[in-house]
Amino acid sequence: MQRSRRIVCLRNPPGSVPHLNDFLDGWYRAVSAEGIPEVRLPDWPGRAQVTSLLTRTGIQRPLPFARTRALTPMAWASDRDVFPAGFAFRLVPWIYDCWPSTWDRWESLLRRLRVDVAFFSARGAAEEFSRRLPGVACRWIPEAVDPAMHDPSRPLSERSIDVMELGRRAEDVHRRIAPALARARKVHTYRPPGDPPPYASQEALALALGQTRIMLCFPKTVTHPEEAGGLETATYRYFEAFAAGFSDIFGEIAPMIALQQSLRWAK
Repeated sequence: MQRSRRIVCLRNPPGSVPHLNDFLDGWYRAVSAEGIPEVRLPDWPGRAQVTSLLTRTGIQRPLPFARTRALTPMAWASDRDVFPAGFAFRLVPWIYDCWPSTWDRWESLLRRLRVDVAFFSARGAAEEFSRRLPGVACRWIPEAVDPAMHDPSRPLSERSIDVMELGRRAEDVHRRIAPALARARKVHTYRPPGDPPPYASQEALALALGQTRIMLCFPKTVTHPEEAGGLETATYRYFEAFAAGFSDIFGEIAPMIALQQSLRWAK
């Protein structure tokens, strides 16, 4: 009980567009399961625009009376999603999408928020900030998946989707395989640029994954190497594929096997 009074979980507003990254919801569920109470930030029309404008001024920092620690996910070197909780709490962030091009901004932000404990989804980022911020405990906590969200029971031979492209897309691979898959009358699902997400909810996506034989997803070092800056990280999409049944056959080499199979179809 004493820990619960001193530590809370800060739940960020979901925004106007539902996300399909269940790792955030899973993160909240895991923290709640530890008995840590949740504090929900209020949402209102125009909140994103107002808070973006305010946080650009750099005014958010813990006030002298702020003692309670607040666990919270953070991304893109922005404290918009935790505004104005950063005044009332000492933030303990779990940081994802922390790329080398933003490291200077992250360093400035963590110093301003007086963070003394920070978790990172990428091991390389945790190591970098251990060097940059020697007084801050920087720890690696990778992304993960809740297996209960997925059904891996359907054999691959009985699945109705032949190839799914999900997450970051390698355009050169897509251009090679799409016509070949169409000619072979294979069921090929992907999100054309500018289109809304093909699945309306996390549950719908999980059902589709359970019907998929091969899923293609690529790290940022392949799709956007200039932005990744050489930082390798295993993302949530890989774990979704494994939880949906790919791991029983392919294990950790699933992305490589899937790519090789797709390229054979493209010849």
